[in-house]
Amino acid sequence: MDFVCNILLESKASLSIFIKSSDKLIDCNFSKFHFCLRGKYGDDAKVFVLSKLQKTQVVFYDNYDLDNWLIVMQEILQNLKSGKFYLFFEDHFLQLKPEKFNKLINDIEKTEVDVLNTSFLYSSQWRDGELGLFVNEERDGYTTYKLSANEISFLLADGGDRFLVSLNSIFSKKFFQKKIMRQLEFKPLYSKLLPKLLWRIIPRKYRELLRQLNFMVFNPLGFHVYWYNPGSPFNFEYSLKDLLESEFIYSIPHNEICANLDDDNGAYASCLWKRGQNCDLVPLLDTNVLMYEDERLIFNERPQKLRFVPRRSRVIGANLLRIEVIEGKICMDSEVYYSGENVEFNLTRIGNVNLTGEGKVHIQLWGP
Repeated sequence: MDFVCNILLESKASLSIFIKSSDKLIDCNFSKFHFCLRGKYGDDAKVFVLSKLQKTQVVFYDNYDLDNWLIVMQEILQNLKSGKFYLFFEDHFLQLKPEKFNKLINDIEKTEVDVLNTSFLYSSQWRDGELGLFVNEERDGYTTYKLSANEISFLLADGGDRFLVSLNSIFSKKFFQKKIMRQLEFKPLYSKLLPKLLWRIIPRKYRELLRQLNFMVFNPLGFHVYWYNPGSPFNFEYSLKDLLESEFIYSIPHNEICANLDDDNGAYASCLWKRGQNCDLVPLLDTNVLMYEDERLIFNERPQKLRFVPRRSRVIGANLLRIEVIEGKICMDSEVYYSGENVEFNLTRIGNVNLTGEGKVHIQLWGP
C-alpha cells in the first residue's frame, strides 16, 4: 500500500504537528511514499522526511502552488504502485501499535475495501446498530459493509446523514478516481461570503442545499460551487447524501487506528487534547468569558465530579474551571486546599475534576 500526504504547512506549529504525527507512520511498511509539502514550511518538512526515508522510497511533488489539491492528487494517483493508498493528514496521530497497523494495511491491500476511516472511531454511530444489516465480511481487525443507493437511502431515513469519507482514511484508487476526482470535470466557483450566509440562514441544512444546487443547477452547466476554497481538501469529505448514487465497500476498524489532535467531533475525549496528550502542540488559548458561576457544599459522603464537555466539536479555546475554597478542607484531584485558597483547572485537557472533603466552594467556568 502507498502512503500519500498532500498538505499545506504555513506555520511552525503545523510543521511541528506534521513531524510529530508522521514520525511513527513513516516507519510503517508502505511500499512507496508520496509527499506534496506546500507552503512556507514545506522545505523543512521535506528535510525531515529525507532524514527518515531513502530517496528511492519517496516521491516529492514540488511544482505546485497553494490552490490545486486535486491537480496534485491526479498526478499522485498515476504514480501509485498499488490499488489502495493511505491518505494522511498531519493532525492525526497513530494509536495502533506499528506492527498491528502493518498487519492491517497488508490485509486491506488484499481485501475488497473502498474506504476505511482511520480516525474518529469513537465518533462513529455505526459501531453497532443499523449498519450491521449490511455486513459484507468480518476480517481480523475490521468489518466491511456493502453499500449502494438502497442501503444509503435506508441509513438516511433511519439515522440521518453522517460522514463516511474523511481525509485521514484508506482508499481504493478506483473509488477515489470515480468519486473524489470527479470535481475536476467542473469549473470551480467559490465565494467567502456564500458559506457565511448559508451558515447563518440554514445552519442545519446548508450542505443539503449546496449539494442540490450543484447536482441540479451548476454541475449540468459545467460548474461546481465549493464550501471551502477550491484548494482545500476539506471539500472532499463526503457524507451519505454526497454518496447517494454510489456503490462501494465501506469499512470500520475494530480498534482505534489514529486520533485527531483537536477535533472532538461530538464524542467525549475522542481528540488527543481532551485526553491530555500532545498538549505541547499549539497550546489552547485562554479566554475571559465567564460561562457559569455557582457556590456549592461538598460532603465526604457525596464526592462530586465536575465535568464539562464543550458543545462545539472543534476545540478552539481552553475551558477553565476556577475553584475557590470558601470554608473547610477540600481535596481536588489528590491535592488538599483550605479556606481562602483557590486553583484553576484546564478542563479541555483533563476532562473532569473530583472534589471530596467537607466545606463550601465557589466555582467559575470560563471558556471560549
